[in-house]
Amino acid sequence: MSKKPDIKLVQERVANSAIAPSTLRNQGSKGVIEAARSFLGKCDLKPFRVVRNEGQFKTQLSKLTEQLMGQFPKRAKSNYGAARKAINVFLEDALYNRFLCEAYSLNIIEQYLEIPLDSYVMNNILKKMGKKHYLKRIGIRNIGPKDNAQFQKAAKEIADKENDLRVYLDLKYWRRNPRKES
Repeated sequence: MSKKPDIKLVQERVANSAIAPSTLRNQGSKGVIEAARSFLGKCDLKPFRVVRNEGQFKTQLSKLTEQLMGQFPKRAKSNYGAARKAINVFLEDALYNRFLCEAYSLNIIEQYLEIPLDSYVMNNILKKMGKKHYLKRIGIRNIGPKDNAQFQKAAKEIADKENDLRVYLDLKYWRRNPRKES
């Protein structure tokens, strides 16, 4: 007999491991990491089961982003970049976890998942885009919805050229500095 673990406990564990201290370092206030872990460990992932297109996915992602920002400590409540990064890292790890992926049908949203933005990812995107890009590297604390959308669009262009999905670029770019690998 194969018994499955309590899915809520699995979600809490994935949230705690996904949001490492380095994930949200220097994001404006003490307590950002704990707020993100707590929120992501309990947030409702069921709405992702019924997503049928990228617009529906973005709507759900934006709702989660706003909700998480509301849970941040006072000085970090406007930190869109940290909230979006935390959610994207968590959803990526949840996709890779067989219990969460199965319980919430996360394979449905796999093609829409964003790449979590950090300095390594942004540097790699900028390098891949070459001279034709319209982007500039900015700190996570300064990223807004428009900046995020521009980097996600560029990441999708790169992923499409590589016959890959945007979220999987994170596996290639995470902690890989293109300046050192050139």
